[in-house]
Amino acid sequence: MAESSLSREQIRDVVARYNIAGDRRDLDAFVAAFCEDAIWESAVFRCIGRSAIREYLSVAWQPSPSAPAPRFRRHNLTTTQIDLTSDESAAGRIYYLVTTDLGLDHCGFYVDRYRRDDGRWLIAHREVWMDWSHPDSLFVPQISKKMVAETGICGPPPKT
Repeated sequence: MAESSLSREQIRDVVARYNIAGDRRDLDAFVAAFCEDAIWESAVFRCIGRSAIREYLSVAWQPSPSAPAPRFRRHNLTTTQIDLTSDESAAGRIYYLVTTDLGLDHCGFYVDRYRRDDGRWLIAHREVWMDWSHPDSLFVPQISKKMVAETGICGPPPKT
């Protein structure tokens, strides 16, 4: 029992570090939350491996000269379910709310798989799903806003 509680707490810690690093735009800390061969995906991107995540974000996190810059962003995690599937793996689902200068900016959930890697729990696969977005969000791409408006959800395409 103590080992499973410790594992869940370590997983919660890596998820918190992911979100704090993302809010601060700390690329090194963000990428460190993933396994070397991790998959990170949403409706608008699919990155395989830390180097691909780093490459994608080094462009995506650059401010757009034509867009207004938000003063802050905060990912707030709510309901968290973590199921240990073995001593070395776990699965999870976590709800998130993102606040910005607008107030509530967008929300959704993560569908995760975690793996113990060299004694440390890391994200092995993260699907980012969104089920609501403020129409004036500065972070959500137009294609995602459209998908949410038309279908009520936005996430990775179905696997074939």
